[in-house]
Amino acid sequence: MYVVSAAWPSGWLGVYYVIGKSGYIMETGETYIADIEKIVHGGVGLARFRGHTVLVRFVLGGEKVRIRITGKSQGVWWGEVVDLLETSVHRRSPACPLYGRCGGCDLQHIDYERQLEIKRQVVTENLARTARLNVELPRAEASRPYGYRNRVVLHRKPQGELGFHERRSKRVIPVDHCPVAAEGINRFLQRARRTKPQEVEAKKRVTVFGDDHRYLVAGQNRSVKWDVKGRSVWLHLNAFFQSNLRMLDALVEEVCRGESGESCVDLYGGIGLYSAFLVDRFDAVTLVENNKAAVKAAAKNVPQAYCRCQDVDNWVRKEGASRTYDTVVANPPRKGLSTAVREYLNRSKTARIVYISCEPSTLARDLEELTQLGSYALEGVRLFDMYPQTAHVETVAKLVATKEKISV
Repeated sequence: MYVVSAAWPSGWLGVYYVIGKSGYIMETGETYIADIEKIVHGGVGLARFRGHTVLVRFVLGGEKVRIRITGKSQGVWWGEVVDLLETSVHRRSPACPLYGRCGGCDLQHIDYERQLEIKRQVVTENLARTARLNVELPRAEASRPYGYRNRVVLHRKPQGELGFHERRSKRVIPVDHCPVAAEGINRFLQRARRTKPQEVEAKKRVTVFGDDHRYLVAGQNRSVKWDVKGRSVWLHLNAFFQSNLRMLDALVEEVCRGESGESCVDLYGGIGLYSAFLVDRFDAVTLVENNKAAVKAAAKNVPQAYCRCQDVDNWVRKEGASRTYDTVVANPPRKGLSTAVREYLNRSKTARIVYISCEPSTLARDLEELTQLGSYALEGVRLFDMYPQTAHVETVAKLVATKEKISV
C-alpha cells in the first residue's frame, strides 16, 4: 500500500488518500458501495474494496451498503453507512432512540440469536488466528436481552442533566430511559429528570445500582447483598463486579466445575465472587486484588480465604513465586494477563488454570503463550453473554498442565 502526499497552497483543504494493492485510490469523504463480509471483533462489519479493508459500524454480514469513508486508523479505513441497499434477515429496529449516538450498545440492530452466533464466531476466529487453537465452541449462554444491567455509571452535563458518553466522545447525551438497564435504574433516571439532585447525585460522575424493584446510589449506599447460587454475596458499589447479576449463577458454576484440591489462588479476585464458592472445594484459598474496597468486600464474603490487597504483578514476583497451587483462577481486566503473570504461570507447577476473560483478543494472545509456547493444553471454553446488545462477551477457558514444564 502506497501513501500519496502533496503540498497544498495556503488555505486549501487537502484530501487524505491511499493507493491500495490494486492501485485504486481511496479518499476520505468519498462514497462507495460495499459488500459486508461478516461482523468482526468489536461488533463492526468488515468490507474489502479494491485492495482496501474497510470497517463499518451498524451493519451485518451479507448486507450491501453505500458507505462514506470517514478516515483511517492503524492501517484500516473506517466508513459510515449512507444507505442500506440490501439488508439482512437478521436486521431489527433498535429499541433505543439514542442507538448509534450513545456509546453503550453496538448490536441493537441485530436479532438476539444472531448476536449470540456472532460472538461465538468472533471468539472462534481470535483463538484460531492468534492462539492457533482450532476449537468448536458451543453457543454462548444467553441472557435476558434487555433490562439486564444492574449497575451503570452516569455522567453529568454542565446544565445538570445525567446521561451517557456519546460514542467516541466525552460529550454527555442526556438519558431518561435505557433499554438495557434494570427497571430500578430507569426509575432513578426518571426521578433525576424531575427533581433537584441530592449532594451525592450532583457529582459529575454518579454510579447507580438497580434491580427490578429498587435503586441505590453509590455514596449514599456502600454495598448491596445479592443471592448467588443460594448464598448471599455483598457487592461493593464502588468496586468492580459483573453488572448482569442474573448470569452469575451460571458463570460461577462453570468457573468452579471440576475444580478441587488442597490450594487455589484467585488472581484479580475482586469482591471474592469466585472465592466464596472455591472455599468449599479447596482446603485453602488465597485471593489477590489491588482495589481496597473490593478486598474489604471479599473479606466479608469469604472470611475463610486469605485476602491480599496487592498488585497481582508484585504478588507473582514475590509471594507467589515461592508457592505452588493446585488451581489458579485468573479474571484479569480487558488488557489480559501481564507478561509477569504469563511467565509465572509457565514457571509454576500449577496443575490447572481457569481463565475468565472479557476480551477475546487478549485472551487469544495469552492462550498462545500458555499453550503454544508454554506448558498447558486447552481443556475447554464456554461463552457467557453478560452484555447483550454490545460486542462484549465473557469467556471461561480451562487449561491443564502438560507433563513437561518449560524454562522462562
